[in-house]
Amino acid sequence: MIVRFQRERVLQDGVEATQCLNRILDHSYLALDIGEHCVTEYYETLPGPLSEEVKSWLTLLLNNGKLRLLPFGNYQNIIRQCRQAGLPNKDHRWVKLCTHGCVTHLFTDDIDFYDPTVKNGSANQKHRAKIRRRGAMLRLIEREANITIFCPEHLDDIFPVQEDE
Repeated sequence: MIVRFQRERVLQDGVEATQCLNRILDHSYLALDIGEHCVTEYYETLPGPLSEEVKSWLTLLLNNGKLRLLPFGNYQNIIRQCRQAGLPNKDHRWVKLCTHGCVTHLFTDDIDFYDPTVKNGSANQKHRAKIRRRGAMLRLIEREANITIFCPEHLDDIFPVQEDE
């Protein structure tokens, strides 16, 4: 979702991710790992000028108290379970971050965090897995890390619109 947000912000290409991130930041803050494993994904996905925009934006969030840099929690057991359940290695960094006690939510549209078995399925299958929140991976991560995984369609339930919005 951060990649989508940066594309919208910099390239003025859409509004959904921007609206979601703004709502989350009105209610809470973002978290990344202190070792920069998670943010590295953004830099790899958004090369060149967009990568520099991400760095600038993250610095602004950090300075405004809207970004926390956290160490990973005790993640060995959950990562072993996620690996066995089919979560791709590249996504393990996000689960590791979710093991820190300050992390309460994972905002993602990535099907791997819901149900990796439908990754090669139709768009409708993927959409249903996210909307229904019944995927085995989602249940595993939520149970073991004590967090809530959600996508844009669940934003109103997780972070309701405030009266002054």
